[in-house]
Order: sequence, then C-alpha cells, then structure tokens
Amino acid sequence: QYPVSWSLQAGLLASAGMDGRVRLWRLPLSPMLPARAARQITETLQFDGRRLVDVEWNQLRLVSVDRSSSTPWITLAQPPGFAELVDGGRTLLATVGPQLRVYDAPSLRLRFPPIALPDSPQRLLASDDGLQVLLGFAGSGGSTGLQERLQHFDLRTGRRLPGEIILDGPLRMLTLSADCRRLLAIGPPEGATTLFAT
Repeated sequence: QYPVSWSLQAGLLASAGMDGRVRLWRLPLSPMLPARAARQITETLQFDGRRLVDVEWNQLRLVSVDRSSSTPWITLAQPPGFAELVDGGRTLLATVGPQLRVYDAPSLRLRFPPIALPDSPQRLLASDDGLQVLLGFAGSGGSTGLQERLQHFDLRTGRRLPGEIILDGPLRMLTLSADCRRLLAIGPPEGATTLFAT
C-alpha cells in the first residue's frame, strides 16, 4: 500500500492499494501540543489540566489541551517575559518589560490597568490561590556581586503590598507556604536558607 495524502488537521491518512482501493486511516494524535511557553519560566508551575498559555512573539492566547478550542490572540507591546495561568486557570499573569498585566482568563480582559514595575522581573512566584504574586528583580551589589530585590503584589487590587527584601544572589529557589504567610528563600549556593514573614 502507498500513502497518497494526509491531513494532520483532520487526523486522516489516505492510502492506495494494489487492488485499486483507496482507504482512509485515522492518525494517532501527536503528544506535542500546538503551544509555546513564554521565554521565562515561573518558580512553580501551575496547571489546571485544561488550558495552556501559547506565546507567539508578542502575542499570547489560551489553548485547550484536547486541541478543541483556543482564544483569540492578545497583542502586546513586546514579547512577554512570563505568561502563566494561576488560580486554577482563572487568572492569567503576563510581564511585558517593566509591567505586570493581570487578566481575567475566561474573558481575557485586564482586571485593572497594567502595574508599573521598577524593571523587568527575573522571577515570578504566584500563590496557589492566585491572590498574590512575588516578583524578583536583579541588581548588582552584595557579597556575591549580585542582589535580588523581591516585591509583593495583591492580584485582587493590583497594589503593591508593603515590604521589600534585598538578598544576595543568585537565589536558587523561592517558595511560598500554602497560606502565603511565609516565604522560603534558598541560596545563593554558598549562602543561607532564610524564612521570611510575607
């Protein structure tokens, strides 16, 4: 039998046989999803099991994991650094240069105007409930020659929360406790593990 043509969109392969018959074969689904992650990866990934963020240069959208649907593209001023679904897929976070953008994921509408940041963040750590986000900014100084400044934001109001931490970098890992009342910072490699009250 000889393959004649195929359609990956329809999932079909047509073949011709020596007996003169043309047959259609159902192709298996590819394990690869038609989505690209943002350039930067968050400290902890959150996945609702239904949708992924797809980034194409300065555009992003949400695609379903079963390939049945996708949202319209959102065009940004430049490629996003981070683009992540949080809060069980109800909130979309995206950093665009020195801005944090918070979208309502079902409607893809901004919840409030973009939040101005001091610089492009190098770290993003969102709470499991999607109510808070911690952003890290790189700077020079400290005993290692690199420092990381951490700032905390409320995702319900878009306001910066009080307090700021400057730590020697590079940090190896950050994590929030389940109730978001504690922050564990690990690193730099020769440094200490530190616990903070958020």
